[in-house]
Amino acid sequence: MLRFTGERSDIPQLMAASDVIVQCSTYDDPFPGVVLEAMAIGKVVVAANAGGMPEQIRHGEDGLLFDKGDASDLAEKVITVLADPARRRRFEQAVSKNLDRKFNFERFIEEFRNLYQTLAARRPSRRGTSMTAAATLK
Repeated sequence: MLRFTGERSDIPQLMAASDVIVQCSTYDDPFPGVVLEAMAIGKVVVAANAGGMPEQIRHGEDGLLFDKGDASDLAEKVITVLADPARRRRFEQAVSKNLDRKFNFERFIEEFRNLYQTLAARRPSRRGTSMTAAATLK
């Protein structure tokens, strides 16, 4: 059964009781938190092939992607997951295995540290930048 719940305060419990989580936002969210939340509890996600969803979900391996705005494709993907319990279990196992590999917190911190160090090494000093900007404005 598909339910549109509206605003709720018991979302973690609802997600835990669900067989599949659907992310059908029409907004091209670059990093939708609901997808990570679902994956963190081992749930299969069916999401629009837009924004950051294709980076979070490996179509056919740990979830399914549908064409954004295509309700029949969305319905087909949800039915695909619900109609095949063995496939759903494979997706759930893959979600749990791949989540740590893709979104490991220590790896995340290390990548940000490397990014900041790279950017800091490229950044000219403030004094040099200000003087250059002032000279250009005259």
